[in-house]
Amino acid sequence: MNKKILQITLFSFLCIFKSKCLDSTFGNAGIVTKQIIANNNAQINDIQLQTDGKIVAAGFVSSSTNSMFVIARYNTDGSLDSSFNTTGSIPGIVTTLIGTSCQANCLAIQPDGKIVVGGYSISPINNSSLLTIARYNIDGSLDTSFNSSGSVPGIVTGQDNSNINAIQIDASGNIVGAGAFVSNGTSGMLISRYTSSGVLDSTFNSTGIVTTLIGAQSAANSIAIQANGNIVVGGFGSSNVTQFTVARFNNDGSNDTTFGNNGIANTSIGNLAIINSLAIDNSGNIVVAGSSKFNNNDIITLARYTSIGNLDTTFNSTGTTPGILTQLIGDSSRAESLSIDVSGNIVISGYTNSDFLNFCVARFNSSGALDTTFGTNGIITTSIGNGARANAILIDNNGKILSGGFEIDPTSGNQFFALVRYNKNNTNSISITNLTDNSTITKKFISFSGTSSGNNSTVNVYLDGSIFATVTTDGSGNWSTGLTSLLADGTHLVRADLLDNLNNIIISAGLSFTINTSIVSAFAVGSTLRVDSVFGNDSNGTKNGPPFATINAALNQAVSGDTVWIFPGTYNENISNMPQGITIRGMATSQCIIQQANVTQPTDLITMNENCSLECLKLNLTSNNHVQLRGVVFPGTTSVTSRILECNLSVNNSAAGTSGTSNVYGIHSTGTGQPGTFVQAAVFSFILVNSAGAGNKRGILIDQANGFKAFQSVIGANSIGGTGSVIGVETNNASANFTAVESIVEGFSPTAGTYADISQTAGIITLSGSNLITITANSNPFTLVQYPKNFIFADSGIIAPTTTFLRPGTATATANEMQLRVSQAMIVKALSIRLANAPGTGNSVTWTVRKNGSNTAIAVTITDTNTTGLFNSASVNFAAGDLISISQVPSGANSASDVMAVVDFF
Repeated sequence: MNKKILQITLFSFLCIFKSKCLDSTFGNAGIVTKQIIANNNAQINDIQLQTDGKIVAAGFVSSSTNSMFVIARYNTDGSLDSSFNTTGSIPGIVTTLIGTSCQANCLAIQPDGKIVVGGYSISPINNSSLLTIARYNIDGSLDTSFNSSGSVPGIVTGQDNSNINAIQIDASGNIVGAGAFVSNGTSGMLISRYTSSGVLDSTFNSTGIVTTLIGAQSAANSIAIQANGNIVVGGFGSSNVTQFTVARFNNDGSNDTTFGNNGIANTSIGNLAIINSLAIDNSGNIVVAGSSKFNNNDIITLARYTSIGNLDTTFNSTGTTPGILTQLIGDSSRAESLSIDVSGNIVISGYTNSDFLNFCVARFNSSGALDTTFGTNGIITTSIGNGARANAILIDNNGKILSGGFEIDPTSGNQFFALVRYNKNNTNSISITNLTDNSTITKKFISFSGTSSGNNSTVNVYLDGSIFATVTTDGSGNWSTGLTSLLADGTHLVRADLLDNLNNIIISAGLSFTINTSIVSAFAVGSTLRVDSVFGNDSNGTKNGPPFATINAALNQAVSGDTVWIFPGTYNENISNMPQGITIRGMATSQCIIQQANVTQPTDLITMNENCSLECLKLNLTSNNHVQLRGVVFPGTTSVTSRILECNLSVNNSAAGTSGTSNVYGIHSTGTGQPGTFVQAAVFSFILVNSAGAGNKRGILIDQANGFKAFQSVIGANSIGGTGSVIGVETNNASANFTAVESIVEGFSPTAGTYADISQTAGIITLSGSNLITITANSNPFTLVQYPKNFIFADSGIIAPTTTFLRPGTATATANEMQLRVSQAMIVKALSIRLANAPGTGNSVTWTVRKNGSNTAIAVTITDTNTTGLFNSASVNFAAGDLISISQVPSGANSASDVMAVVDFF
């Protein structure tokens, strides 16, 4: 028989994003992760549903010395169930050490709610692997009525060199397990049956255990019990190659000779094929899922057998081998578990591996075709942490799909328990909602917005064939861009692409619109209002007619899409009621002045509204008093939809003296907007603060969960004296972010007050091709888009047992401190260490950046078997002429060797 299998590659079209695919009512946007024990690895191997909808997960947690059973119970919303193991260190979680080490592979829930867990443990007597079954009460305590006369009531261990991989409760309440045993170097399938009291069932093969050798090596990984009591197991057997193996046994443990070849059906697929999961459908067919290997790549593989053990040729009937289906996702992929839903669809979970591991769920209809109403062409992959793998699946009472496994935590590098819940039907969509196709627009500037099926996902927006903006959708899939540049009259095309995590296009939407009005001068007719402080009159001013005398009078008549043109002059007013969608544009930046001078109370000069633009204006706010001053305030999502363009903004209360206290901000971004890649809120502008005394002085402050971007702008905060905190740009909210592109930032005070160019107090500051004048970052970290400059130090060979100092290049460290004199001011922002050999268990080495012979906050400690370390959570200023060095301090009987240390600086 021709064993070539149809391979369908759909990796370019996967639903790899946090979208409406995920159930937002579960955990954090559909995802739950949990560290079991600090610095230990943990993973879920099986999940089951209680009758009340609560979720029980079984797996293990492992350290360098041993591993333990872990059972966790979750409420329907993904929170841990605190009524489970109420006296434990973590209510909701039970850990059990059996023997010297153990691992839970599977679980089943009895009709009375008791939880049965199967796996293996290591014997403290002969270090052999023992099949192990433990039973827990509904409150998480061990059920001592199970194997009550055993050495540890609640736990059963079996023969040497054996394990349980799958477990079921039969109609009589017996506990049936499937796994493997090893004898004389050969492994075989093992099926055990225990009574509900925890003793081997002598009516099953007289011993309670059946062992079967299928080829040179075999094992059972999954089990199902038919309505007549027959037991079906799936796994692998080998003859010339490892192959899919399904075996069926009668209720008494004998081979069911009506199935396959004397009770066994083998199928060779590729170079190696293993069944990881099986289920019996409503027609009595046996559906199996696992993986096969072609060209050294693992491929998700499904097969369906009839009730007598033949391949069901109605499954994937048009494939190269009817009855078998392979599905390649990414570079390699495997199915670890399967379930059949009420509609007969086959749902599998596992993982795909390209650059890193991802959860993977796919749904096929009963004929073997991918179900296109689910995910993208039937497939969803979900990226979690630094990698994730799904080992188990279940379908709940609402048809939602729950997958369990582990994630690799990006901070610690350890494996955490991970659960992901998907909605039943998940289709992808994107739309542009603020425009209609073939519509006519009467304004030169426009933003775009819409909806999508992707929550917290990336959308690329193209205008006339070129990328215009990259934005991130919110938790409901909504997205919006900032204003366009000046658009020419005529027809324009806009397209929005919803992207996956690999930046592949999932789905697109597009439309055309026409701009039909031209704004060429202050005297243009159309949606234009003019303001002239000399010749204007607020009583006579009209739209497209005579000018107004004040800006606020013109704004009172303006509507979205209008432009307010400002003639040269000084306008003594502040703007707090700007309508949405308004552009205020000056004839010349230096001659069109909006100001509030010598104010005596807290004052905001201008408060932005959505889709507004300030252009070619000089904005001044001054006071001789210590009161709060804010030049331009960006509330709501205005840092995304609005901007200042070619403006000079000055906020100054330096005349107030050095003895008082005031907070003075050039720009205060205090909303919720998160701008995309090409959205800037300050463009070609100067934002300058001059102040004195105590208090906070900021060129730009972002103190809420929003972002702000500046492009080719100058941002500065200066103090003439006093004890104030003077910072060019500060973020001090965990979700705040600021990006400066090709800009200049300065914060300076000549006196004892704190000053810095930037301060990432909380959140993220990113510099892209930008300069810092005083080269200070308030000892906080920040991000560079351009690659940082660095020093390289090293120590060749095994490190000395005493404190030494690294030397530049690759020389051996010395006991004498080697110091480099820096030639110009700089900020040291990171230290990374790499070893050829680790310190060894229980040992450590600490490297510290030193300034002028004293330790700084920048230090890396590497322990145990680790070989790399990084510190980038603080920064240290160095002035021209300062000395830099790196100390190396070992602890314990170290085996660490060949150190390379890289110091990044700005």
